Amino acid sequence: MVASDSGDASTAPPGDEAAVSILHVDDQPDFLSMAAESLEAERPAFDVTTTTSAEEALDRLAEERIDCVVSDYQMAEMDGLELLEAVREQYPDLPFVLFTGKGSEEVASEAISAGVTDYLQKSLHTDQFSLLANRIENAVDQVRTEQQLEENQRRLETLLGNVPGTAYRCRPEPAWPMEFISDDAAALTGYDPTEFVDGEVSYGDDVIHPEDRDRVWESVQSAIAAREPFHLEYRIRTADGTVKWVWEQGQGVVEDGTVVAVEGFIMDITASKESQQRLEYQSSLLEAQMEATIDGLLVVDEDRNTVAYNDRFVEMWEIPDEVVETNSDKALLDWAVEEKVADPEGFLDLVEALYDRPGETSRDEVTLTDGRVFDRYSAPVVGDDGTDFGRLWVFRDITDERDRKRELERQEFLFSRVQDIADIGVWEFDPQTDELTWSDGIRRIHGVDDDYEPTLEEAIDFYHPDDRDEITEAITRAIEHDEPYDLELRIVRPNGEVRDVRARGKSAPANTPSVISSGGVPGHHGAQGARTRAPEVQSRRRARRPRDLHHRHRRGYRVRKPRVRGGDGVHRGGSGR
Repeated sequence: MVASDSGDASTAPPGDEAAVSILHVDDQPDFLSMAAESLEAERPAFDVTTTTSAEEALDRLAEERIDCVVSDYQMAEMDGLELLEAVREQYPDLPFVLFTGKGSEEVASEAISAGVTDYLQKSLHTDQFSLLANRIENAVDQVRTEQQLEENQRRLETLLGNVPGTAYRCRPEPAWPMEFISDDAAALTGYDPTEFVDGEVSYGDDVIHPEDRDRVWESVQSAIAAREPFHLEYRIRTADGTVKWVWEQGQGVVEDGTVVAVEGFIMDITASKESQQRLEYQSSLLEAQMEATIDGLLVVDEDRNTVAYNDRFVEMWEIPDEVVETNSDKALLDWAVEEKVADPEGFLDLVEALYDRPGETSRDEVTLTDGRVFDRYSAPVVGDDGTDFGRLWVFRDITDERDRKRELERQEFLFSRVQDIADIGVWEFDPQTDELTWSDGIRRIHGVDDDYEPTLEEAIDFYHPDDRDEITEAITRAIEHDEPYDLELRIVRPNGEVRDVRARGKSAPANTPSVISSGGVPGHHGAQGARTRAPEVQSRRRARRPRDLHHRHRRGYRVRKPRVRGGDGVHRGGSGR
């Protein structure tokens, strides 16, 4: 298509990347018309716009997309060289062909100095336009190629700049000599990328960890031989000796059936590797803790899939392998309800209620059909951010514990009945804590309330003034010398009544369940006698009684602690009315 001198210009066909838009400037309209027709005939992709004015040419350049300027040299107002200089100021890379009838070395030299793309002298030969078309095509192709390379480079740099890793191309040799490596190599290895390309630093010898070199080489070679990509993790040593973990992905570059290079990408995974190792350690620790506990543990996720359990859980519930292997909480529940629990409906109701209320905890007892009893505890598994990860179930076999508790309750009941029937009482004193414990029977003997809890000094005060030294010495010897005692003494009740009692006691080992005292009724004194005799002796001996015992037994206990059986210094004693 030819544009007229009036300024109507044609544009390249939309979407046709091969189209070439040419602006031809010449002050001879007839020559312009002939040249345009000839060029478009030579190259159908050419679209020639013409103008007779250099000034108008500059305007066209500002308004339209032009791929190449063709200009005469001799023109009014502004010659071809002046136009060239003006174009170069605004469009330094635009192809500019000087097509002139005046040919001289001087003009050619000036044109080259001004940055002309090509120089061609007009002639009378018909092939001049074929030659001009060829020059224009070559000039435009070269510029477009350079622009495409620049664009590709820009895109590559943008890509590499936004990917956290190092791209490379190297030769398939053990030292992995680099032909190209991206700038990220500096941050990854501590070496400048040019050191790899120039051969000053060997990635295989200087960077890959010595213990991993053979493995890396064998893995890559195996993948290359199979014409497959490779993925591997290994360690590197940086310029300052730091050890890092990297992940590499790459593949061989094959030309004519031969692997000529390896291209790939290397990423620093040190942080994630360390996190993975910590996670593996924590998982191993958690697994060890789960297996070390006496409890059966089951962890179920929010979708009610079995996440974890320990051997104790399977053992205590006697779960078949085929049920365990389903990893389904529903399968476990169905089996337990059908085969194990004594109250299936109640068992299932609580489970479903907790799953409906994921934030709640629960503790109860589950009775099995074989008579065993499990303590069942359940709590939600919640992350720091409140995320629900499921539920933990903890089971403990408390069958023996419950039986022991029942037996203890039975013994305590029988012991209480024995005290009631035999009219005896028991007391216990711990020199380490100064704690004195009275049984209900001994409170009845002393005539005090059921909630009365005396100190040792207050308990000694119940004994008759004439007997206090004797009981004080007996208790002290029991603590300090492990000597038992069996005495007939008197106590004075709060109402003044004097009663004869038989006091027995000895130092005993800790956790001794037997009763260590009993008593009879050797005699009885009236209340009046006690009231008349007590004040006389009490005023005379008060300073020697309880406080003296308190200091003596504490001092003696510290010195003679090894002689107290059981090591706890517990002193038990009893009184019988």
